[in-house]
Amino acid sequence: MTAPPPRVSGARAVAPAVLLLVVLALTAPWPTSAETVGDLYATTSGGVLELHVASGKVITRVDVATSPSAAAFSNSGRSLYLASGLPQIGRIDIEVIELADSITLPINVAAVAVPLGQTAVTAGPARARLLLADLENGTISESERLPAAPDLLAADRRDPYAIAARSGSAWVAILDVGARTVSRLNLKGAVVGLAVDRAGGAGFVVTRSPNRVARIRFDDPAVLWSVPLPEQPTAVTSTSFGPIVSGSDELWATDGRTLAVWANQGTPTGILTASDDGSIVYLGTPDRVLAFDRTAGLRQSIRLQGSDRVLGLAAFPAPSSLSAGAGLASAGSARGASSARPPATSTLPDRSRASTEGSIPAGGAVVIFVIVLAAGLIVIRRLAPPD
Repeated sequence: MTAPPPRVSGARAVAPAVLLLVVLALTAPWPTSAETVGDLYATTSGGVLELHVASGKVITRVDVATSPSAAAFSNSGRSLYLASGLPQIGRIDIEVIELADSITLPINVAAVAVPLGQTAVTAGPARARLLLADLENGTISESERLPAAPDLLAADRRDPYAIAARSGSAWVAILDVGARTVSRLNLKGAVVGLAVDRAGGAGFVVTRSPNRVARIRFDDPAVLWSVPLPEQPTAVTSTSFGPIVSGSDELWATDGRTLAVWANQGTPTGILTASDDGSIVYLGTPDRVLAFDRTAGLRQSIRLQGSDRVLGLAAFPAPSSLSAGAGLASAGSARGASSARPPATSTLPDRSRASTEGSIPAGGAVVIFVIVLAAGLIVIRRLAPPD
C-alpha cells in the first residue's frame, strides 16, 4: 500500500510566495525623489547644467562641444534649445537629458527665444534679420530687415511677441510671431537688456547713457513709462511682482514711478532671469547661481565646480522648486504683486522621467520590506494548522 504524500502546511506553502513578494518589492522600479528633477538650467563654458534649486544640487551635466551662450525652453518643456555661435539650434531632450537632433540655419546663432506657439526665434551677428524656425517641421523663414544685426533677444511662452535689439543701439524691434510682422521703436540711450513683461503685451528695456529702465507696449509700440537708474544697468527680468534690474553690485525694483534697492548681489553680472511662475529671481555670477524670493531674501546659492562659468540661465516651464518653501532662510522687505498671468502648465511633460528607472531608495525599501513581511506573517499564522 502506497503511503500518502506528506502533508504540506499552509504556512510552508505560502512562504515561497511571500518571499517572492518581498524580492519583487525590493527590486521593482520606483519613482526617485523630486530632488532628481531640475527646475533651472545653466549654460556654461563647459556645457549645460541641470540644477535643482531648492536642494542646491547640480543634477546632471550635458557636455556640449561649443559653449552655449543662451538657451530657451519649448512651450511644452520637452526640449531645451541652445545658441552656441554655430549655424544651428542645438537641442537637449529633457525627457532623457541628452543632446538630440539640431535645426540647421544659414547663420551663426547668438541668441534664441521661444514665444507662445511652435516657433523658435533666433538672432546672429551676421544678418540684420530675425530667423524663425518652425519647431514641428523645421522650416525656416525670415523677418523683414532690421537696422542692424540683433544680438539681444527676449520672449515669454505665454506671449505671441518677441523683442530684439542690437547691444548698444537706440532701437528695439517687436516681432509679432503669428503675423510675421516687425515694428520698431526708437529709444533714448544704448540698449543693454530686454525682457517680456509676464503680465502680457509689453516688455522692459534697460539702457545706458541715459541709465534707465522703461516699459514698452507691443501693440502700437510706445514707451509707457521710464524710470532713471543710479548707475549703468546690466540686465532686466520680469517677475510676478514687477521688473527687477541688475547693476554693478545691486538689484533694483521699480513700480514704474519710483526705484528702490531690492538686494545687494555683491558681484557684477549680466545674467538675470526669473522662475516660470515669477516668484523667484535667478542671478548668474561667474561661479555660482543665486536665487532670491519675492522679499529679496537669498534662498539658495549654487556654486559651480571646476572651470565652469555661467553664460546663461533658462527656467523650466513650471513653478520653482523653492515655491514649496525649501532653501536658505530668507529675509528682506516684501513688495506688492503685479497682475501677471499664471503659467499654463497643462501641456508640460511628465517630469518624473526617472519614475520607471533605477531602484527604490534605501528608506523606501525598508518600509516596503516591513509592510510585505508583516502581511506575510499574518497570512502564515492564519494558514498554519492548529497545535
